[in-house]
Amino acid sequence: MNLATLPIFCSVVVVVVVVIVVVVVVVVVVVVVVVIVVAAVVVVAVVVVAVLVVVVVVAVLVVLVIVIVVVVVVVVVVVVVVVVVVVLIVVVVVVPGSSYLHNLRNRHSWRGKNAVKVTLTERNVLK
Repeated sequence: MNLATLPIFCSVVVVVVVVIVVVVVVVVVVVVVVVIVVAAVVVVAVVVVAVLVVVVVVAVLVVLVIVIVVVVVVVVVVVVVVVVVVVLIVVVVVVPGSSYLHNLRNRHSWRGKNAVKVTLTERNVLK
């Protein structure tokens, strides 16, 4: 190397170093931008999945509440109907029949001077 070619060599070395530095900086910037974009996409995806999970959980809870309310209403209606039917049976069938027989039995004294005459039909009912 002589002094005449030294400035050209130095210029080439500087240009090569500057190009390498620029390429490294561009690659680092691109990598950082890609990492930031990927991280943002991952965060958005996680948020979307979390929102969907919350929506599904709320929907399941709403359905469960509706099912529980329907079951409770059906049970209450069935219990009310059964109670009404039992009360009607007791009032219409059992109470009149038993009170009739009870009164018929108590009305007739089979012994003593207060004995009341009983028809054959009433005797058959009492037996």
